[in-house]
Amino acid sequence: SSSSAEAPPDALYCLEVHGDELRPNLPAEVRQLFFCCEAQGPRPPRLRVGRYYQRGFWESILNDEILTGGTLWGSMMAQDHFE
Repeated sequence: SSSSAEAPPDALYCLEVHGDELRPNLPAEVRQLFFCCEAQGPRPPRLRVGRYYQRGFWESILNDEILTGGTLWGSMMAQDHFE
């Protein structure tokens, strides 16, 4: 549905972030989080999403008001949000 960036060759899947709290006019490729790992393993590792694991990613796509709002950033996304 969106003009996605080409996936890395070792990507298993991609999460693309949408919402009202994002910086305006970000292209899809900036809002994408790829889960990559070697296909040789018996079981892929778990993807953990949260402020702790992708801080730079979230800081690059969320509005400044969310990031500088103190508790708003903390209440919107936990350090370890989901797995």
